[in-house]
Amino acid sequence: MFYRKASARDGLQSHCNDCQRHRIAVWKRDNRDRVAKRLAQWRADNKDAVRGQNARWGAAFPHVIQANRAARRRAQRSMPWARGRDLALAYRLADGLRRAGVPAVVDHWLPLRGRTVCGLHVPANLCLLHESDNLRKAAKQLPGEPPAVSRPRVVRFCRPGP
Repeated sequence: MFYRKASARDGLQSHCNDCQRHRIAVWKRDNRDRVAKRLAQWRADNKDAVRGQNARWGAAFPHVIQANRAARRRAQRSMPWARGRDLALAYRLADGLRRAGVPAVVDHWLPLRGRTVCGLHVPANLCLLHESDNLRKAAKQLPGEPPAVSRPRVVRFCRPGP
């Protein structure tokens, strides 16, 4: 019931395991900033070890990774009032352009998870972009006037990104 302590006379700590765990938990709660800073420093100093731990964990628990990815996909689904056929049209247009040799992608005018603004996965927020423009845009808002959801517009052909 006691952790070992080599410097103690009897070789055991003076607090039982449960009390010690409780004391550590309270200290971590009261010193969250110090703990976070120390952990971030350790991760920065031991990138290979972190990569290895992540790989071992991923191999041991692939079902958890799949469940997390599915949850993310569900969270990014469109609004119930967004018409599926209008959304599908944008992706069919991009697919047709890709087959014709134009590397087009469907993107969101307002990013779904931007730093300053978040858009919705609705037809009025979709636009077709060249692949290179989409990569350069990197989840930032496109320049110009944002789409108004009230306007019935299925797909917008966007100008080149910033």
